[in-house]
Amino acid sequence: MIFDGIINVFFGLIDGLLNLLPSFDFVFNFPDTTQFRIFLGYADYFFPVGTLLICAGIYFDFSHGMFLWRFLKMVWKLLPFT
Repeated sequence: MIFDGIINVFFGLIDGLLNLLPSFDFVFNFPDTTQFRIFLGYADYFFPVGTLLICAGIYFDFSHGMFLWRFLKMVWKLLPFT
């Protein structure tokens, strides 16, 4: 009961502070993906779309993994005790 009161006071203060901030309308304009969908439609004649998406995911995983590995190697070389 005491803990509940403390939490209510804490979140009441947070809510009060957040209410002081002005409100904004966020408008997201996403790019048109029509050409990508057309490409997937053409590629679907030869390969299933699921297979293409899995291949693209593996490619991106390897490319980002190599970037992370090179970054970690660079940090390791910069450490003074290595």
